[in-house]
Amino acid sequence: MYVLIVDDSRSSLALLGSIVREIVGEGVELCLNPLEALKRCEERQYDLLLVDHIMPEMDGIHFIEMLRNCDNYRTVPMVMVTSDIDKAIRIEAIRVGANDFLTKPFDPIELKARITNLLALRGAQVELADHANRLTREVAKATAHLLAREEEIIWRLARAIEYRDGDTGEHVSRVAQISKIIGEGLGLTAQQCRMIYLAAPPPRHRQDRHRRRHPE
Repeated sequence: MYVLIVDDSRSSLALLGSIVREIVGEGVELCLNPLEALKRCEERQYDLLLVDHIMPEMDGIHFIEMLRNCDNYRTVPMVMVTSDIDKAIRIEAIRVGANDFLTKPFDPIELKARITNLLALRGAQVELADHANRLTREVAKATAHLLAREEEIIWRLARAIEYRDGDTGEHVSRVAQISKIIGEGLGLTAQQCRMIYLAAPPPRHRQDRHRRRHPE
């Protein structure tokens, strides 16, 4: 787990860092400047952010709002650290995406409890996302296998028809390949081209009608 603490006060930053390190260990980074912190967030995925409210260049509310617009930080827990107890500020912070608040001066025991809970929440989020990704990969693999079997059956039936007519099975393949190339040239999607490729081999009854109408 990686935690980023953003505060323009060196003393507050050092205190927060020392307390959080007791929980996380070496996965804690400190940053005095919110703009620099945004750059770090582009380079690394953090699991928890503690952000001071009043900072130069950008306040904590604007900082959280900007991060929430990034896909990687839509669900990452973020805590606003503030000495202001104004209700309007807290409501605005919640509106832009703050998950919790720490009021200065904060109690170390309370801080540890909140950080522990939020990191547990983040851990559950990551585990759930990993599980969903595994399921997605398994479903995709199973679907690909079914499509391959479906295609194999279609081609076996089509070639069987060709052989019964005394032709070669290669004619079926050529028709399908050319149909697919035409579809790609028309800008059709890969799925549409595949459907054309599989549907291109002419059914036997159409071949028979063609031969009756146009005998050689």
